[in-house]
Amino acid sequence: MIVYIDRLTAASCRRATDFKGRLGQDSLVDLRVLDPLPTGRAARRLIARLGSGFTVEEAPFIAGRLTMPDGQPVFIAARRRANEVAILQAEELIRLSPFLERLNRDWGRNTILLHLARHFANDAAQWLMRRYVADALFRQSGRREAVLIAEEPLVNLPCLCEDAAEGLWIELYRPAAWSSLRRRLYPTLWMLRQQYRKFCWRMARPEAAAGGAAGPALMLLQEDELSLDRSYRTQPHWLDPEDPPLPFRTYILQPEWNETTPACVDMEPDRGIRNLPLKAWSLCKGTAAVQPLLASLRRETRTCLTRSWTGTAGESLALFPLVRLLDTAADLAAFCSEAGVRAFMTCENYFTASDAMQILAGPMKISTLSYQYSNMSRVGPAMMTTADTMATFSPLYHGRWTHRDIAPGRFYDTGYLYDGAFRRLRERAEQHRRSIATSGAIFIVTFFDENAFHGKYELVLREDLVEEIRTLLELVLRDPTFGLIVKSQFQRHSPVRFPELSEMRAAAESTGRYLELSHGTVRNTVFPAEAALAADVALSHAVGATAALESALTGTRTILLNPYGMKTENDRFYELADIVYPSLDAALAAIREYRAGHPARAGLGDWASILEHFDCFRDGQASRRLKTLLEEAIAGRS
Repeated sequence: MIVYIDRLTAASCRRATDFKGRLGQDSLVDLRVLDPLPTGRAARRLIARLGSGFTVEEAPFIAGRLTMPDGQPVFIAARRRANEVAILQAEELIRLSPFLERLNRDWGRNTILLHLARHFANDAAQWLMRRYVADALFRQSGRREAVLIAEEPLVNLPCLCEDAAEGLWIELYRPAAWSSLRRRLYPTLWMLRQQYRKFCWRMARPEAAAGGAAGPALMLLQEDELSLDRSYRTQPHWLDPEDPPLPFRTYILQPEWNETTPACVDMEPDRGIRNLPLKAWSLCKGTAAVQPLLASLRRETRTCLTRSWTGTAGESLALFPLVRLLDTAADLAAFCSEAGVRAFMTCENYFTASDAMQILAGPMKISTLSYQYSNMSRVGPAMMTTADTMATFSPLYHGRWTHRDIAPGRFYDTGYLYDGAFRRLRERAEQHRRSIATSGAIFIVTFFDENAFHGKYELVLREDLVEEIRTLLELVLRDPTFGLIVKSQFQRHSPVRFPELSEMRAAAESTGRYLELSHGTVRNTVFPAEAALAADVALSHAVGATAALESALTGTRTILLNPYGMKTENDRFYELADIVYPSLDAALAAIREYRAGHPARAGLGDWASILEHFDCFRDGQASRRLKTLLEEAIAGRS
């Protein structure tokens, strides 16, 4: 009998032993551990405690290479189902708790519901990932029966076990007792930590956040590197340096827990733009007018802290994110009252500060806006929003940001977010092309990578990315007419960071026909458009596909690689053009045919017939429309 267990722990081993006892003492159990098998004395003791009749081994797999019965990768299927389950979990908790139901109703917009769904989504994805992996491995084994032993999910909904493969039985074990205690204790510990941090910051005497300035203000969260150089992907992206000063001030706040962008740097206060670190904006006391709201938020926070000890077990799942949310809302309300904030805009809706602003926006009469920055085929809780206005590329995306009672108040189409930068990039792109062509290249390909990781539960692995780059470098060395430009999404994925490619990179660079475009610290802030404008054909991935869309909008032929068999809501448009290929090798074969003049490849990578669905303007004026929207919001007309 095959028994899959999620991970090797004392609780899972006890459950496996109990199961074997029901089978009979003479039975043999092939125990396959899904998570990486721990090493060391503790793991050896756990295996020894299982006793005879067990063989224990780690199950070898990569989640992105296992498939569901419909052909979808396990990784994608688990993530998508987790998005639905997370909302169901949040709805169930609110339905069963009068306190949570009242909180969600009183603060409006279903923001509390959405915030809890964001909190549950990752746990739901991890649980479903293990379940789907076990399902796929069982189908591959050809056995008639198997068992999955897994820890009880935080909210045990029947839908989590639906559609299991016939013959795969699921048995659950209870989590360790300390995990329940940790959930009750954590809100208090977090709040004590916050108070200590704020005490230390006050002792350091930070400068005043609002600075006594008068007039209305816009508040942003720092989500990208800060610069007014519009030829790179930076923030605030919608403001052209050539424009006259805006009739309102702009504050860019470093959000809580944000380690994805560099520390705030000095902006241009003379132009009314100021950036503030967390320790500055979170120490405001607020004006007299906002004190009733602050008192209400702090009262709700204290109630959550109390109920973390006295409430039901179900409520305890929700109280840490709510304590963090309400405390952040109080800090932001105080800041907004002192700074005269009249509008708030963000794109990274998963930041706690984003939901905190939705909570206080109504009482403080602040307009809230969110904007699309990615070619998303589906939108889960992490990117959903309850903002007043959602700025999107085109009407195609409206339905993706709408989920029953969780949706923005209205949609406002702007076109592709960064299209205004294209005109600034042409000169640099022409220089790149001339440099490579001088060395003999007559056909140039640009390659955009996709975010890659280590581990069994990932879709795109670092090793996959290295192999793709290696294949392209070999082509540079083999074909004297071939040029290559690589533009990574993040600096950590730049080929220069891969020591196993160092010799091949050096050889390719020596030909003069290889170029890496890089700028920035964490994210590579070079626009995909810059690399695309220098190329004959661009290669990107169907996962995400934002770089591909930007490339196509420049007029460059762009191919999507889909080695994982992923299905998206955009497929119905992709199928109308010759742009999707199942592997890099298949795409390169098509490029060879295109270069040879085969009539069947005349439309290779040509998006012209479908671009109107993704960008309803295509005129380079998206930032202008977004700025107009902001001006209307500040004036109270949106």
